[in-house]
Amino acid sequence: MRDLSENGDHTDKGTITGNRINNTGGNFTYETGEVGLAAKFGGNSGIRSAKWLD
Repeated sequence: MRDLSENGDHTDKGTITGNRINNTGGNFTYETGEVGLAAKFGGNSGIRSAKWLD
């Protein structure tokens, strides 16, 4: 499983979703971002943010 922890450890981890927020089975890769790595999605996945950010 990919580590979706926030860099400063201020919030809970995000969770990988499928093509809808309540669906499972999503996947993504990382690529070079502006600073460090960025998540790259293929259109059928997402990340649900920490509960208090919803």
